[in-house]
Amino acid sequence: MSSEALLFVAGFVVIILAFIFFVATISKFFGEKIPKGIYSFVELIIILGILLSIVGLFQPWLKIIYTYSFTALLASTIAFMIWSHITPKPIQRSDFQKTAGKQE
Repeated sequence: MSSEALLFVAGFVVIILAFIFFVATISKFFGEKIPKGIYSFVELIIILGILLSIVGLFQPWLKIIYTYSFTALLASTIAFMIWSHITPKPIQRSDFQKTAGKQE
């Protein structure tokens, strides 16, 4: 392998390890602190961002939408990878009883 190839592989490994560290840090900081309702809403927004970006990439009418769709798709995909490693706040027994009482 040439030195350029080794430098490329080393740089790639550093970027991957930095991303893993970033995801683990965010997960540890926000894990089990975000209520389930907010967690689901943010997850829905991120998924809609992915879907709308894909539609924007395949639409043939407006070049401006096509131009920004890849950036939006990349941002939404990275956000989803990070958000999927965060766990929502567990439901407390009292919260569960309140929810169960409303259904009866």
